[in-house]
Amino acid sequence: EDTLIEESLQNEVHYKEIDHDPTEEYKEKVFKWANDNLAEGNIIEDMFKFVTNIEDSHPANPKPLIKTHKRDKNGDILNPCPIRKVTAACGTPVANLAKLMQCSICHLTTKDNLPLRNSSTNQVLKKIIFINENHTPLPEDALLVFPDIKDMYPNVDTDEAIEEIDKQYTK
Repeated sequence: EDTLIEESLQNEVHYKEIDHDPTEEYKEKVFKWANDNLAEGNIIEDMFKFVTNIEDSHPANPKPLIKTHKRDKNGDILNPCPIRKVTAACGTPVANLAKLMQCSICHLTTKDNLPLRNSSTNQVLKKIIFINENHTPLPEDALLVFPDIKDMYPNVDTDEAIEEIDKQYTK
């Protein structure tokens, strides 16, 4: 398990080895963002306090997520079991900023705006079961399409994300 995670962390497309802890730099960026947006009236004092409550911040921590739900054609758990690397952002300088942004944009992904949105694999599986129980047999030309995003989170550059949040939030 550690070997697979270590190998994936060597992928320079997604990860860059650094020789210092950037936590203080990100704390400064978050404080600057919060100060600027409080001064401009884009956020209120409570939001400022929430976003800047980062004194005890630490770097992100890569962890393995063992995907035991992946099965072979016989229904057996794959061996070796696939592992997804997860970079746990809890406790990092940007974690509270990300939570604030998530709350600020949640109205954009309501069922009214995106009626076919699925927020979990479980929701998709329930819909497949419903189709199997209520709409089979499907026509021969029917296609079921399920997009998946591979390595979405390691592709998000933190500096670019903070800049984009600033642009979007201060419009």
